Amino acid sequence: MKNKLLGFLLLTLVLTFGGSLSSVHAQGTAFTYQGRFTDSGVPANATVEFQFTLWNALSGGTQVAVATPTSSLVGVTNGLFTTAIDFGAATFDGSDRYLQIEARTVLGPFTLLTPRQKISPTPYAMLAGKLNGTVTSGGLAGTYGSAVTFSNTANLFTGAFTGNGSGLTNLVATSLGGLSASNLWQLGGNAGTIAGANFLGTSDNQPLELKANNQRVLRLESILAVTTSVPGGNILWSNAPNSIGGSPLNVVDGNAVGAFIGGGGLGGFYMDVGAGYVFGGTFSNRISAALGTIIGGGQNTLQYGAYLSSIGGGLGSTIQSNSPYGTIGGGYQNTIQTNSTFSTIGGGQANSLQGNSSTIAGGNQNTIQSGDDGSVIGGGDFNTISNSFGSTIAGGEFNRVSADAPQSFIGGGGDNVIAGNAALTGFDNSDSAICGGFLNTISGNASRAFIGGGDQNTNYGSDGVICGGRQNQIGSNGFASTIVGGYSNTAAGNFSFAAGNRARAVNNGTFVWADSQNADFSSVGINQFLIRAAGGVGIGTSVTPNGALHLHSGGLAVTGASSPYSGTGSGVYIESGVAVGNVYAFDYANFSPLPLLLNSPGGNVGIGRTPTVNTLEISGNASKAVAGSWLANSDGRIKNDIEPVENALATLNKVRLVSFRYNEDYRATHRGVENRRYLNVIAQQFREVFPDDVKGSGEKLSNGEDILQVDTYPLTIYSAAAIQELNQKLERDLKSKETEIDSLKQRLEKLEKVIEQVTANP
Repeated sequence: MKNKLLGFLLLTLVLTFGGSLSSVHAQGTAFTYQGRFTDSGVPANATVEFQFTLWNALSGGTQVAVATPTSSLVGVTNGLFTTAIDFGAATFDGSDRYLQIEARTVLGPFTLLTPRQKISPTPYAMLAGKLNGTVTSGGLAGTYGSAVTFSNTANLFTGAFTGNGSGLTNLVATSLGGLSASNLWQLGGNAGTIAGANFLGTSDNQPLELKANNQRVLRLESILAVTTSVPGGNILWSNAPNSIGGSPLNVVDGNAVGAFIGGGGLGGFYMDVGAGYVFGGTFSNRISAALGTIIGGGQNTLQYGAYLSSIGGGLGSTIQSNSPYGTIGGGYQNTIQTNSTFSTIGGGQANSLQGNSSTIAGGNQNTIQSGDDGSVIGGGDFNTISNSFGSTIAGGEFNRVSADAPQSFIGGGGDNVIAGNAALTGFDNSDSAICGGFLNTISGNASRAFIGGGDQNTNYGSDGVICGGRQNQIGSNGFASTIVGGYSNTAAGNFSFAAGNRARAVNNGTFVWADSQNADFSSVGINQFLIRAAGGVGIGTSVTPNGALHLHSGGLAVTGASSPYSGTGSGVYIESGVAVGNVYAFDYANFSPLPLLLNSPGGNVGIGRTPTVNTLEISGNASKAVAGSWLANSDGRIKNDIEPVENALATLNKVRLVSFRYNEDYRATHRGVENRRYLNVIAQQFREVFPDDVKGSGEKLSNGEDILQVDTYPLTIYSAAAIQELNQKLERDLKSKETEIDSLKQRLEKLEKVIEQVTANP
């Protein structure tokens, strides 16, 4: 335990005996001590525990007495304090006496304050006037601290003696106001009393206090009539007494009637916190409201206007002003806020409520805000209901029903949110529920929406249902849509259904189920039923040979399909999308194969996209099992006007080759397009060089204009032609260089001959 450095300065020492000393009136032996207390040189403001002892020397010496009680809790304000000290009368025999003081502000050893303080002669006044022998009548004036015996019984009836009567024996009861012994309340009880006529208490307008160990433990106050203001007018309260039990620090304010404090309240306490101790201050209970009740605990408060409210116990709870009929069962620092009626906090810690007829059963730091009439938080931590009447959070932590989401429900879990929308009217954003899970959200645009559980699910659609799973989402246009579970599924169309893994039911009335493959599987039109199943699909059977669609009987008939087998016993019509695995057309009735036709006759085929212009349209890359090129008919017998390709280099120089990324809008509608760099040309620029090889794709921009596509095959032919042109130029240049070299050789030979002749004939 760490002791604080304490300083002490004696101011004055005063005796309080209730009057001058005499030999007739017995006096108490306590005296009042006033002093200054500093903590590390600073005047203290705290509750300090003192121990007082009496010694026969300024230092060393012998201890003479210990004060009763042995220690005292004393409030110190701006460094000043006053306390009573009682060593008894026997310790003061005329010798010098020195007061030694020890103090502490936390639980642990006391700190000795030095030096000792010499006691002034005042306490020895208790011995003054001690009667010995014969005393004249004039010598009996004044008061006396010791017992005096008078054997003349006549003295008992003349009224000649005044004082408190301490130490008197053989007292005749009729000398006290002429009452007989039967009219006095006796320690052994009374018999023959008459209710109403006989009572223990006051007969005037003064409260009655009962004390134990000279400390008040019960105060009874008679209230004849008090008028208090309440919402809508005033109330006249009459014949409503107050009962104040427990600590003498408990208070019923003057404007409160019919109040009851059963107990509790304290002037100081020690609390074990971690490795040390904390010394607490005063914790009185207070009622400022009519007919209010605090059963016990400490620092609990009923403010003005919280009439007919109650706090059962606990520490530091408050029912604020103008909040009648409220109840806090107990706990720590719970609050029913201003203007809340018929509301309840059962217990827990730091819960706050501001809504009529609302309840927080318990938990930690849960909040029901204003406008949340009829709402309930069952428990948990840090849950909040904000201006959404009739809502419920059963438990969990950090769950929230936001403003303007009335009659909503969160069953538990953590960080779940039902959001409100003030722009909506009536009950358009109400009646939603999240049963549990973690980080689930029902948005402000959804009403009557539901999330059963799971993790990070979001519901933006009214009447939409997400049963569970993780990172599933119903879009804002997903009215009455359903996601039963799974992972990262989306239902964005009205009356849509998504399940499995990364299923995207983005159109109205679509049903999309996706298997465990880690890729999006999306609807592309309304009223579709789509299944992605790499292991095959069985209809009428659990057998799925070769990962195919296996029809056990009856076949699959597609109304309106352009196939000669549509509507018959065993045709399969693939209108759009990707077929995973093998696709078989087989007549099980006759056990014979059938031809597999793709949108024939006259239809187009799309792979990864809906075909609109070309016979075969593919979204993304295409591959083959072995290397090779696309083939096209090129027989010379089917061609006319055959001409060589000329000016290939010049033509290619006009073509701008670029790298690029597709923009966000295009990628959003083409999920297979990655956010990476691609190589190609710009259609508008390519058209200036090859106008016949740029066409509309059938797709549209958001403004309705065509998206252009190019046939880059001309680049292949022109590149080959350019190579031929370069080769021809290279051959011409080579011949020219060879001729030039031959000429130089001839000149060199002539020059060598001349040099030989000159050398031979110098």
